[in-house]
Amino acid sequence: AEYMGGSHHCVCVRVRVTMSRCSVDGRLFVYSRDPRLVAFDSDPTQENVVIFIGGLGDSLLALDYLAPLSTALQAERWAVIQVFLSSSHVGFGRRTLDDDVRELDSLVDYLFSERRVRPQLLGLMGHSTGCQDSVWYMKASRHQFDINFVILQAPVSDRDYLATLPDNQKWIDEAQLMVARHHKDHLMPVHAFWAPITAHRYLSLATRLQQDDMFSDDLTDEELSTVLGHMKVPCLILWSGQDEYVPDTVDGKSLAIRLANAMKHARVHLLTAANHSVSDVTDATEMTEEIVGFLSRIQVEAALGQQQY
Repeated sequence: AEYMGGSHHCVCVRVRVTMSRCSVDGRLFVYSRDPRLVAFDSDPTQENVVIFIGGLGDSLLALDYLAPLSTALQAERWAVIQVFLSSSHVGFGRRTLDDDVRELDSLVDYLFSERRVRPQLLGLMGHSTGCQDSVWYMKASRHQFDINFVILQAPVSDRDYLATLPDNQKWIDEAQLMVARHHKDHLMPVHAFWAPITAHRYLSLATRLQQDDMFSDDLTDEELSTVLGHMKVPCLILWSGQDEYVPDTVDGKSLAIRLANAMKHARVHLLTAANHSVSDVTDATEMTEEIVGFLSRIQVEAALGQQQY
């Protein structure tokens, strides 16, 4: 690691982040001091930026594909910024999508005011529950009109998956009782979830048309339009054909198409053999090529002044 200095707003360190078989060179920086939060920029000299938002339990380099994706996009003059939020790792159970949006706004504030090169094209890429953050950001953030595109990788329903677990209804009942007793921000019993989680967040993930419920199979086309219809920028949905968090009763390809239709300016790419995290190298290579092509079209359209995908 090499200390790069910093202002009263941030401290920057050039580092190599390594995990398992993955490593990425770049700059780690503080984008918020209260709470103190960091993000990792794969190339601060690039003027086109993808902000990557992980899912439940994720942190920096949580997915094997992030290192090769960062390298491939750098060759195309893009940087990938992996953001660490208060909800990252096991913090999500005490946070909401609104909390994430506020912290993502702080990150974008930093990118526009402090980053070495101010972004010209800026987009979001969510993985799993990070897709909910991406969708909510486009509705509730201060910088929603500064976002040029959104990529959703594995936008699957937490509610649909939780409904397959034997004690889910028991914990829904418990959470609803806690809320009725004005204890919505109290933690659920330890066996309710694999990480600490409040009654409010559990119900958000597990019950119909709550804040996190955006991609469930039983939502009508009208409901999906209400939840997703504000997505006016080009969107790419990367759907894994063998996603272990999609119940067998769900026709994933059809659902992905319905999600895209609700967003108006979205397209679907089906990764036929991929799992939730796209951990296979062949699948990850296919996904990277699709992302590179999508971003190339974004660049062309920006150069031509076009506003649609």
